[in-house]
Amino acid sequence: MASSNEQNTRHVSRMQHIVLQWDYFKLTNKKTAKRKLRVVPEKFESMEEYMSVFEPLVLEECSAQLTRGEAQDEFCSVPHGAVVMDFEKAHDFHFTQFGLEAGKCKNYAENDVVLVSKLKPRDSGASKSLYSLASVEGQEGTNSIRVRFFLPDDPKLDAADGGNLHKADASTHFRSMRNRLQEDWKNEAKPGTGWWLTKLCNMSTILREWLALHSAPTFPFHDLILKPHLRFDPTITRRICPPPLLDSIKKTHNHSQVDAITTALEQHPINLIQGPPGTGKTRTILALLSVLLQSQPAVNKQAGDVL
Repeated sequence: MASSNEQNTRHVSRMQHIVLQWDYFKLTNKKTAKRKLRVVPEKFESMEEYMSVFEPLVLEECSAQLTRGEAQDEFCSVPHGAVVMDFEKAHDFHFTQFGLEAGKCKNYAENDVVLVSKLKPRDSGASKSLYSLASVEGQEGTNSIRVRFFLPDDPKLDAADGGNLHKADASTHFRSMRNRLQEDWKNEAKPGTGWWLTKLCNMSTILREWLALHSAPTFPFHDLILKPHLRFDPTITRRICPPPLLDSIKKTHNHSQVDAITTALEQHPINLIQGPPGTGKTRTILALLSVLLQSQPAVNKQAGDVL
């Protein structure tokens, strides 16, 4: 049996296979068909069904992070000029060492996702030039970083993905990327060998979510995750929030956040709060804790009448 570290490595690699194949400009195109997400059922028949529902949700959150800068008409960072200092293949991935101007490496950290492109992202024709997503592995010395590409010969759509794969001619595009990176490595510092690196987001949190999701089968309470059932006093149907507190929450939270808070007052054993970065999950959870601490149980005098 594979060790926990080996399993985690496989899970991370699979997510990188999916995400690093995505076409950034396709993701940011409002005309692109959105990923079809399943409605989360109240119960699951198997862990396989559970994974098939929640993997696309995590990927949707990842996609939202990658495109957040574009949606807000700004990028996470300005593009930095770079040259290829090393290029090699290891297992399924291609690793490239990029040299940057002095002091620019501090802008990049492990698990950052960057857009590597021949033109700046906002330049005319950028979406028709060579470009690809890459994941930062770390710094190499003081003026270079090492990044990971996934540029397969035969791109395949993962079952959890919803169609954000690179262009229809993905195989040709990835081959062109590989060849150009290798050529530019051999011709370092010559005119035309430069690239642009644009930081889009950091995937550390998403990767933790992905790993936590795939750890679910090992949880001692995984049966409760699949088929939650009530373990409460049947005389208590719900909890009542003090009106002044509820009024304050309604004034300071949006509709979906209020729904999440009030729904959690019902007698459901598990409530899921999920959303892309910046949508107020932490703020909602803090409000929910305040409500639970100050709410009182509503007692149903008919003990057999369970909500």
